Amino acid sequence: MTGLIVKQDFKLLRALRNREAVDAKRRNIKRDFRADIEISKLSSQLKFITDHQLKSQSDLKQAAEKAEHQINQINSVLKEAAEINRTTILAIQTIDTYNKYKLIHDEVQASVFKKVLLKKKYQTELETFEKANVLLKKMGIQEHEFTLYREKQKDNEFKMGQLKERLEQEREKRAKLAEIEKTLNQRNQSLISGKERNGLDKRHGER
Repeated sequence: MTGLIVKQDFKLLRALRNREAVDAKRRNIKRDFRADIEISKLSSQLKFITDHQLKSQSDLKQAAEKAEHQINQINSVLKEAAEINRTTILAIQTIDTYNKYKLIHDEVQASVFKKVLLKKKYQTELETFEKANVLLKKMGIQEHEFTLYREKQKDNEFKMGQLKERLEQEREKRAKLAEIEKTLNQRNQSLISGKERNGLDKRHGER
């Protein structure tokens, strides 16, 4: 068995003994679930240690650093992806505006005798169309690319969803590692306190 597993087994066995002691004292009293919760927590920690092959506290520290690094990387990528997505959404909104008033624009341009009247009638629509047209040119988007931008936006949303799931997994891993480290530190502190008490009792006995 590895060092961490042995330590967690020790904690688990101690929790089981504590529960047995509590149960013995409280047979006729409402059950205390604190021991059950502690056993469940330690069992979960032991499974995590085994699944991730953590053999020492050094491994635990490295795993925590790796999780933190992954979280920072994913956050960085998500930030860039969100900016790209905002730009893509703006492009799609502009495309929608362009398409909405393009028929009016084409009708006015094709007219010969009523062009002046039509320009006056659809002044607002034509100005909106022209603004959209100018913006699309600045963005370097041509009509044959309109459909591609919609597909691009869907793909961006899908990939961002995957990244957010991965981020949540890494955050859960980081939290579990911190929980295990806290448990081990508590155990080490308990052992130190026990040794100090034993030493004190021994000195008193020698007097």
